[in-house]
Amino acid sequence: MANCELTKSEKEIMDIIWDAQSPLMIQEILDEVKKRHDKEWRPQTLSSFLRSLVGKGLLDYHRKNMFSFYWSCMSRKEYASYMQKQLLEEWFGGSCKEFLSTFIKECKVSKETIKEVMQEIE
Repeated sequence: MANCELTKSEKEIMDIIWDAQSPLMIQEILDEVKKRHDKEWRPQTLSSFLRSLVGKGLLDYHRKNMFSFYWSCMSRKEYASYMQKQLLEEWFGGSCKEFLSTFIKECKVSKETIKEVMQEIE
């Protein structure tokens, strides 16, 4: 998979698509961007973002007559998992111990929460 790190605008678009129950047309995405983020994008601007997301392997589309319908190629959870693995490799050299230690310290995770997670894992 190509570099699929999302820009802020791409993340906003993906959230809309992930929340959708069916493929969306450009106008539907534009309407939702306006509603959620109070942004007035031109269709060409959105099309550029969509092309980028297709290129990153996150979206696919089907053209029917004059309309293109877009949908996600991976779920929000699958994307988060992929990005977590990238973070682990790029910033912690693949060391889960180093990653978890840093996360627990920085986020001030309680011992109770750690115990709960350990029980879930076992």
